Amino acid sequence: MQGTTFGPYTIEELLGRGGMGEVYRAYDTETDREVALKVLPAALAGDAEYTERFRRECRAAARLREPHIVPIHRFGEIDGRLYLDMRLVEGSDLGTWLAAHGPLSPAAAVAVVSQVASALDAAHAEGMVHRDVKPSNILLAGVTDRVDPDRVFAYLFDFGIASSTAAGEDGEQLTRSGTVPGSVAYLAPERFHGVPADRRVDVYALACVLHQALSGRQPFAGDLPTLMHAHLSVPPPPIGRPDVPAALEEVAARGMAKDPDQRFPTAGALAAAARAAVGTSAGSVPTVPPAPAGGPRPSSFGSGPPTPARSDPRQAAGVSGPAWSDPRQAPAGSATGWSSAPDTVVRPGREAPPPRRRTSRAAIAVVVVGVLVVLGGLATAVLLLVRGGSTPAPTPTAPPTATRSAPTAQSVAPTVAAGSGDAALLADLPAGFSTANCTADAGTARTIGALSYLVCENGPADGPDGGTFTRYAQQSRLDEGFDGAARAASVPLVENGQHSGCRTGTTIATGYSQNDRFAGRVGCYHDAASGAAYLFWADNTALALGYLRRSDGDMAALYDWWSANDFRAPGR
Repeated sequence: MQGTTFGPYTIEELLGRGGMGEVYRAYDTETDREVALKVLPAALAGDAEYTERFRRECRAAARLREPHIVPIHRFGEIDGRLYLDMRLVEGSDLGTWLAAHGPLSPAAAVAVVSQVASALDAAHAEGMVHRDVKPSNILLAGVTDRVDPDRVFAYLFDFGIASSTAAGEDGEQLTRSGTVPGSVAYLAPERFHGVPADRRVDVYALACVLHQALSGRQPFAGDLPTLMHAHLSVPPPPIGRPDVPAALEEVAARGMAKDPDQRFPTAGALAAAARAAVGTSAGSVPTVPPAPAGGPRPSSFGSGPPTPARSDPRQAAGVSGPAWSDPRQAPAGSATGWSSAPDTVVRPGREAPPPRRRTSRAAIAVVVVGVLVVLGGLATAVLLLVRGGSTPAPTPTAPPTATRSAPTAQSVAPTVAAGSGDAALLADLPAGFSTANCTADAGTARTIGALSYLVCENGPADGPDGGTFTRYAQQSRLDEGFDGAARAASVPLVENGQHSGCRTGTTIATGYSQNDRFAGRVGCYHDAASGAAYLFWADNTALALGYLRRSDGDMAALYDWWSANDFRAPGR
């Protein structure tokens, strides 16, 4: 959209891209100001349920007037796209700053958390829960290559998935069934059990942010199954810094208590305890952003030539905040906002790179395909770790001959795995997957109760980009894995459906047969945000679940490849 017009907005440059759309620096010709314009994926405007929730929550968020909340100017729909117009805030997000510079000093971490807590308390007082508190949703003004606790001014932004808890608002009910809003690395344990969010989930996330600000890393890391297990069962890891007071580490740990009743009752209470732990005055939350020290604006990370006024905020993390008397009366063009959890950051003047087909392990990205599986009462998940790389996708010449058909009879499936362990599963993988491009992940296998779990970075040239493969010990576990995959991706389970509809873009999960015998189930869908095509299937003979991705969105090619390939399980 760069260089185009969007209603009254002139799109100037892309600031960030995430799963919920793009954020641009834009000029509003009606109000004569520069803004951060978030434009959501086109498909969402056609979803009446989502559109209703989006408008209601934007109205609620726009009422907030706390100085540490990035204001919403207006919102709505233009040319079939939902949009959100926010004030531009100049600075760096906390996640980017931590990645570039490492952990904050205890005093600086407490200053940032205190300001975010002030924003949260204001939102909670209006009956709103943010539900996506994380470092990339916290903007820092007044920072250079260090964060001065006396100069930093923190903003909380992106209330795009915020939920109203006021009576009669039905905020949780309007959240799409089967999904869990928020970033899993900061998600409170009760959210995995479907418990409606209240302000304590924001307290938990804020404690995670405090831990990360002090340690320089997320409290819990790893793939989705590992993260869910950690949030549910693992105590917060030690911060591991001698200059962090034990009392402050205890504040972070209490804020991350598994039981919501054991946490601080409010974000402000957590912040007050943190300030007490470092001996900071309880009245240290600023309400006016800092003025620059004078002279030329600091350059990116404190080196090089002065930063131009319209630099990419992610290249200019050291730009100080401008001088103004009231943050709610900030001049136009003074800030930057970008989308929640941006997957790709595109620098000014460049187009977003197209999806790619090959990748190295270092470049692999996490594509969230949360497969919620209930194993012994514990919510776990399967995460697909695949992404496109650098070679263009080949154009299929002729589809392989389909060898599968809709099931004609429900025969009894085996209950004993054809093989167990990583070596056995590697030997049974479909053509194009082997030790050359697949790696065993024993930790995930243990977490999800599987015999083996393999992550394959790349796939065959005529098929998927990559995928994950899981072998289970019992048919019931395989069934749970498939059902969870379908629920997580909102794929309808259809008895006696026509899975051949996958080839033409139908979203469906149903059974399939081989040699006139019921062989398992297959599901397929397109991801609305990325456009990628996904296909997952459960092979009852192999007792294995495959989950495949094709980043160019060619579902027909992906389906044709699957039709000609399967697990090479003994007994077939």
